[in-house]
Amino acid sequence: MTSLLPVPVVPVLKSERLEIRPFIFDDAPFIVKLLNDKDFIKHIQDRGVRTLEDARGYLTDGPMTGYQKFGFGLCCVVEQSSQVPVGMCGILQRETLPVPDIGYAFLPVARGKGYAYEAAVEVIRHAGSTLKLERILAITNKSNIASQKLLDKLGFRFMELAQFEPESAAVPCYELRLRKSKLA
Repeated sequence: MTSLLPVPVVPVLKSERLEIRPFIFDDAPFIVKLLNDKDFIKHIQDRGVRTLEDARGYLTDGPMTGYQKFGFGLCCVVEQSSQVPVGMCGILQRETLPVPDIGYAFLPVARGKGYAYEAAVEVIRHAGSTLKLERILAITNKSNIASQKLLDKLGFRFMELAQFEPESAAVPCYELRLRKSKLA
């Protein structure tokens, strides 16, 4: 008889305007749209997600695997008033980083409204209070000035330019010590 491992419960976080909830397979159309946004491809990476099947694979191998292995991962950010997904935000554990990092991306229609900051604040609070993380990192593309400004506003401090893969360029790496943060 095989015993099933309990699936960690990833809570739904709420802010004034947003709900940050675990991804579900019904979010596949949103994932196709977000991951094919020209700014996502430019500043993050072309993940090669073009179809609903690709999106379900991305959700399974990425966020949903994170939920199972670590109890956290990227989550869907939904505008509460419309119940429409506008972005993603969450904590990730990457093989290339020594501690978890925060990740986020938003559709063009949601940019400039403070949603990324609002979602990140809730995710950081959860990382400190519930996950009991002492620090988190953030990496961003050198050309992504908006992301760098957001990290500064959140209290992250630049650590170094770091190269995580032999064939990749060095990227800015930031750190937030949660015990010292006003957010956590």
